[in-house]
Amino acid sequence: MGRHDSENLPDITSQKNSVPAIYGNVDFSIDPERFTESVEDTSALSGQFTSKRAELLANRPMVDLIKTYTMMGDHYADAYAALIPKYGFSKLVETLEKACDNGVDSVVDAPQELIDLLKELERKPAWVDMSLIEEGARRQRNTYAHLFPFTVRGA
Repeated sequence: MGRHDSENLPDITSQKNSVPAIYGNVDFSIDPERFTESVEDTSALSGQFTSKRAELLANRPMVDLIKTYTMMGDHYADAYAALIPKYGFSKLVETLEKACDNGVDSVVDAPQELIDLLKELERKPAWVDMSLIEEGARRQRNTYAHLFPFTVRGA
């Protein structure tokens, strides 16, 4: 994994202001029960990583990164989900499906949160290497075209 600077981590408490309906009452100073920082803490870590637990926990910048992202939501999806009291869950799902299938212009009076969510979903992050995705897709197609028919028949 890359180098991470604990001082440049996102401010998770900003979620209280950006999506108050979801995060307004969250106390970000309390760690989730599933998060552990000590070798003595009960953990779900198993297999080959159990013996490396002390080493993993000693990497403080990585632990800080994981701790931060454990409490980080998805601003755009959360803002859309915060509309549930106004529109209802089913209506929001239906509206999202319609916008995905037919474009956001097909939704009459689309809420800004939906527009923002779809723009974010369409944005390609700078860290995505499309050549790796294309190579993975090429390999997957080859496997399905040549191996899958035998697997299905053999089963």
